[in-house]
Formats: sequence, structure tokens, C-alpha cells
Amino acid sequence: MAVGSKFRLVGGYQCVGQGWQFSRWLKPAREARRSAGHWRERPNWRNLTCMDTQQPAAGQARFRTFAEFYPYYLGEHANPLNRRLHVCGTVLAVALVVVALATGRLALLWLVPLAGYGFAWVGHFRIERNRPATFTYPFYSLMGDFVMAWQVLTRRLV
Repeated sequence: MAVGSKFRLVGGYQCVGQGWQFSRWLKPAREARRSAGHWRERPNWRNLTCMDTQQPAAGQARFRTFAEFYPYYLGEHANPLNRRLHVCGTVLAVALVVVALATGRLALLWLVPLAGYGFAWVGHFRIERNRPATFTYPFYSLMGDFVMAWQVLTRRLV
């Protein structure tokens, strides 16, 4: 994928590469950044080299692997505020599971979907103004939430 190639993200954003490269898990081009002496610098979220994130056409098969799905998932989460809301919901849901199991108050497990999806859906319906991928790809979407949360928390994703 050449730096500077344009692809339309599903959320309606255009992006042109300037230093970051999408790989299988959206890893930054660390070697290039380290050699330039600014490896901790966080780029603007619009300056990305993007993969085509279009959903499969109506006649085509759905995504077969998570690796095929994840660029589409990131296209649905192009706004950094929406990503942060997803991270808040994911962290709160995991914390609720841990507290419920540690204290034996299993009734708290009923709050896990509300905590996880509540933040995410606010991000989709109010910020991105798109339909959550959970409705179409529930398992890949859940995996995408955890991968995206990990990448945001480890600063691999803005």
C-alpha cells in the first residue's frame, strides 16, 4: 500500500497517509518513527495510510476472518472521541465482571452489557452517526472492541 493512497472510510472520512501505516492490527510504523527520533509522537488521527474499509457488497460473502473485518471496524470508529467512549465502556464492563466474580455479587453481571454497549452506542448514534457493527457482526465486533481498547490504552491507536 503506497503512502498517499486514498480510500473512503465507511464513516465518510477521507484519509491520506503521512507516517502511519495500517498493518494487520494497525501498528504504527515504529521503525521509521524511531529512526526519525520522535517515536513517542502521536500523529493526528486524520493522517493515516488506510486500507479499503468497505463492507462486502450485497452478493458477496460476509467477512470470513477477523483480519478482514478489523479495517472495516476501524472505519466505523474513525472519530477519536467515539473510540474513547468504546474504551470507557469496555474497561467498565471488564471491571464489573472482575468485581462481580471477586465479591460473589453475580447480580452485577446484568450491568455488564449496559455498561459496555451504553458508552459505545452513545458514540455511534451521537458522534459517528452510524449503525454499530454489533448488529451485523456481533462476535467480530466484540473482538474488535477488545483489540481497539488494547491499542488505545497502549497508545498504538489515537
